[in-house]
Amino acid sequence: MDRLKNIHIGKIIKEKLKERKISVAEFARQINCERATVYYIFTQKSIDIERLIRISEVLKYDFIIEIYLSQNKNINQKEFICPYLQKSLE
Repeated sequence: MDRLKNIHIGKIIKEKLKERKISVAEFARQINCERATVYYIFTQKSIDIERLIRISEVLKYDFIIEIYLSQNKNINQKEFICPYLQKSLE
């Protein structure tokens, strides 16, 4: 559990949003929240799993895998796909 202390999910989400060139306003609309909430998410070290799944679907990026693989370097991402998100990310 100590390994998870190094993960800041809000920063990772912010980076992916920037990479995808999606505005905060558009992202907020897609995840059904206010812009202020998105900025709050960016500051959070952890996040509710349901919200993380929705964000993963919107950004087409599996954040759950990102977190898991960052802690388990010996696993290849292509070998490990979260079954719940696999179809929505294709």
